[in-house]
Amino acid sequence: MLEVDNLGKRYGDVLALEDLTVRVEGGKCLVLLGRNGAGKTTALRCMAGVLLPTAGTVKVDGIDAADDPAAVRARVGLMPEVPGLYERMSARDYLDYFGAIYDIEPGLRKRRISELLELFELADAGDRWLGTFSKGMRQKVALIRATLHRPRLVLADEPTSAQLSEERRLRARDLHSQHGGGGAPCRRHRNHVGRPRARGWQHGRASSPLRFEKA
Repeated sequence: MLEVDNLGKRYGDVLALEDLTVRVEGGKCLVLLGRNGAGKTTALRCMAGVLLPTAGTVKVDGIDAADDPAAVRARVGLMPEVPGLYERMSARDYLDYFGAIYDIEPGLRKRRISELLELFELADAGDRWLGTFSKGMRQKVALIRATLHRPRLVLADEPTSAQLSEERRLRARDLHSQHGGGGAPCRRHRNHVGRPRARGWQHGRASSPLRFEKA
């Protein structure tokens, strides 16, 4: 599903990412571990087709992100670390706006938004302005936005940093349920839950894959 080969990214003279090679099959979760500034966010943005790499390739379902970034973005749901929500819109209106951008039919869009707000325990807050939401609630809205169009691949940057351990487990379960095992979530977070496959990072380079297990 996700194929990354020798990925690299420079910002002028600054080397942000070098020689990343990753394979993630459908239904699998890969966690990127590393210090601040190691290049993890840059990698996720390149994988999502938001940034063009300066070296290497990214393919989603066999589609090269450099050749057809729009097709890749249609298959990817990206949840950035900073959600960037529109604070003077209600959660429901905000999600409806993005559902229209994703070209989801109005009736289906309305049902899907209601289902996801219920799933993420935000149904009672759906008509409130996003500017009144807590950080944890904003993260939930951003995750709903990223999965609203049922993408093949979800890329999430610290998706549960403002939530308690039990909530993290529930969000991981909810995210998996949205894809029926067919998605390939790729995320990074300091407080890991479950048993994902992990890859360590140092100074923009990916080290050898490692196993991470926590009860």
